[in-house]
Amino acid sequence: MQLKDYFNVIRQRWWLAAITIVVAAAVAFAYSSLQPKIYESTVQLSGDIGKKGDGGLYNGLKQQLQAYPPLFTSTDFANQINQRARLDLPPDVILGKFHVQAQPDILILVIKVDDASPQQAQKIADASADIIIEKNLSDIEGLNPDQQVYINKLAPANLPDKPSSPRTNLLTGAGAGVGLVLGAILMFVIEFLDNTLKYPRDIERYTGLNTLGQIPCWKAGGSRSQPISSQTNISNNGLNKATSEQPGIKSKP
Repeated sequence: MQLKDYFNVIRQRWWLAAITIVVAAAVAFAYSSLQPKIYESTVQLSGDIGKKGDGGLYNGLKQQLQAYPPLFTSTDFANQINQRARLDLPPDVILGKFHVQAQPDILILVIKVDDASPQQAQKIADASADIIIEKNLSDIEGLNPDQQVYINKLAPANLPDKPSSPRTNLLTGAGAGVGLVLGAILMFVIEFLDNTLKYPRDIERYTGLNTLGQIPCWKAGGSRSQPISSQTNISNNGLNKATSEQPGIKSKP
């Protein structure tokens, strides 16, 4: 196919791609709308060595922050959250709600909680942060003040006002993109499978014959007949000879 043939395919079958885009976007939107809404609450804990400026304390605090994420896989930790937040959830359900990331280089511990209830997500996030802070106070109890490091809550966990998932706009846009790709493929597949001759240029290209003229098609009706289309007329002998040499090309009577 030549470059102009690709443009002709797009010009003639653009509606097929448009329908595919609309259908794919609608399916993605419907799927997203049926998914349960999940809310995410976040709380951040920060390490503090005060004004001591001790490199050893700084490195020790970094290691301490890195040791906290494994706590969020502990059944005992989940039971403490259940008790503090006054929940009645299985431990594995509570632990499955957490996404915890330690950022030791900036002395930050980020705790994210996913839940179908924004209020419950906030309660669980705050309860887990408070337990970590209490554990830190317990660990430094009895130590020399010069060796004490502190874990503080930067701010209470936020109460999410909109769901973090499903991301309907993103999914709908992705569906439209997939529909565009599928529509483009479908256009060219149909064009590849279509081996009929439709235009004079098709006859000239595939048979090597020149177009001598066109006979308009007429539709009878009313007091006058109106031309509705036209088709190319060439020598039957020449067309039969050319099409016999070009398998797969259909000629119209």
